[in-house]
Amino acid sequence: MENAASTLMPQDAATLAPPTRTPADFPLYAPGSPYWGPTHGVNRDPLGYHLKAVQLHGPIYRTTYHGRESLCIGGVEANDFVWRNSALWDYNVMRASFRQEFGTDYLTGMNGERHKQKRRRLNPAFRPEFLGAASAKMSATVQDEIGAIGARPVELRQVCHRLLLNMTAHALLGLEVPLPMQRAIIRVERDLLLGGGKGPGREAWFKRPVYLRAKEKVVAYLGALADRWMADPESAPEMFRAVFREPADGEAPLTRSEVLGDIYLLLTGGLNSTANVTLWTLMYVYGNPGWLEQLREEIRAVPPENFRSMKDWPKIKATVLEVERLRPPTPLNTLIPVADFEFQGIAIPKGSPVTHFMALTHFLPEIYPDPERFQPERFMGDTVYPPKAHAAFGGGAHMCIGMPLARLEVPLILANILPRYDLTFSKAPSFASRHGAALTPKEKGLWVTLKPRG
Repeated sequence: MENAASTLMPQDAATLAPPTRTPADFPLYAPGSPYWGPTHGVNRDPLGYHLKAVQLHGPIYRTTYHGRESLCIGGVEANDFVWRNSALWDYNVMRASFRQEFGTDYLTGMNGERHKQKRRRLNPAFRPEFLGAASAKMSATVQDEIGAIGARPVELRQVCHRLLLNMTAHALLGLEVPLPMQRAIIRVERDLLLGGGKGPGREAWFKRPVYLRAKEKVVAYLGALADRWMADPESAPEMFRAVFREPADGEAPLTRSEVLGDIYLLLTGGLNSTANVTLWTLMYVYGNPGWLEQLREEIRAVPPENFRSMKDWPKIKATVLEVERLRPPTPLNTLIPVADFEFQGIAIPKGSPVTHFMALTHFLPEIYPDPERFQPERFMGDTVYPPKAHAAFGGGAHMCIGMPLARLEVPLILANILPRYDLTFSKAPSFASRHGAALTPKEKGLWVTLKPRG
């Protein structure tokens, strides 16, 4: 692991006041019963819970989750500090679910130089120009999937997950994933993410028979792909060949287990986050008929088959940015420091949990006026926002590696659905959020019908 002290740059030492406070000096926000009150509050509505805490106490306060206390920090300065000092945080602990289930070579659970090497190897699979070349195949997948639904009511959350999984599988990996396997993959990814928030109940969560059965199927499926593609790389899809190469100097040879994990990441990276961004976007767009018509006009001018880059669809781009702002898939992270450090004059000891409320900036009126309002036009003018104010994909060395893919797939889904279909909810959604594998609508089921337009 890198020396965390080396990540505190000279400019940090020059600008931070001498530590005069400790976390105990800040107010504790823990409504309800001492243990379950805050835990249930976060699980019910993580955004609302922490925004209320900020309203009462400001951007630095304490809270508890599963009985463990943490110092909460948010705002542009907090985002800048956390993301510039990436080696200060122990991702082995923070992403323990993925390490437990997919081994120590899985990207999201790595620290330091190993993480950098792994990311360098995986980055070519997420190059925007490589992904953009597959946009026509992705559009065809969306049209086929939506066309197969017909007039029957469908649950929109499930539709979004399957759309995104199959866009990647078909267009980038050349796979026809059977429907039972799609369900197993979606369950495993969801349960991996939920497991990270189970606290002392995590071990029991991953021993549930329904999860174990799904994981066994997924591992067998991915293992067969790994064996075939490792034995004959030339027969493998380009996305796999982009990362399956001879190790560079200093890199360890690839093992079957590591390749299996890499295929899983290529297939599912960001699946839940992007599915929920897609879900929220469809809700907001179809809930705002005037803006819906403007997007349809933009798509008619440049239909998906003529798409070249997001410059073709400035209103769609602004829409996705605004939905990411209003309903960020991961509004906060719990960080574990590997060394003592200082932040804004606060001395924080090694191992003391820090909740980074990175999406606080999304709701600060001094950055985004009228922040609770859906207003995509804010991203189309000349306004220049602070560079670390938009936090939907995190930042720094551990920024979501799948961001380029997400920023392509969601617009393509919109461009292939909005002009062709009217979408009607069986019950109007509340737009309230809850904690899930990503920030998701409060409703357990969002049933819709998709009617072809004349």
